[in-house]
Amino acid sequence: MTLAYNIQPSHVDIIIKAGDTLNMTFRALLNDGSDPAYPAGDPYYYYDLSGMQLDIKFKRKDGLTVKSISSGGIAPAVTIAASLYNMTDTGFAVPDVLDYDVQVTDGTDIFTIQEGECHVKKQIT
Repeated sequence: MTLAYNIQPSHVDIIIKAGDTLNMTFRALLNDGSDPAYPAGDPYYYYDLSGMQLDIKFKRKDGLTVKSISSGGIAPAVTIAASLYNMTDTGFAVPDVLDYDVQVTDGTDIFTIQEGECHVKKQIT
């Protein structure tokens, strides 16, 4: 069976220590580089996010949203530079395993470009 995707989101798990600042940069790729005809390092295959809004939600396993950050608003926690986006936030206070996704809004279209788990590890100091 062949599968067809609107946009196949990247799956990236994030690991952060409780109490640490979240500051990570990602690149939006159109493919994962596994096909030799479409190499991952070729900038032609990067998804240009310029002019779009990114919204990132972190949810507990029961579906409750713990944190929501965005590139919109007066003081955005997500910045965009072409195919790169950076999320910066105060992080999480309590160890947990959260689901997250990164949604792009392009006018009226909304689609997910990245998803995974955010593992908030116990801080030992």
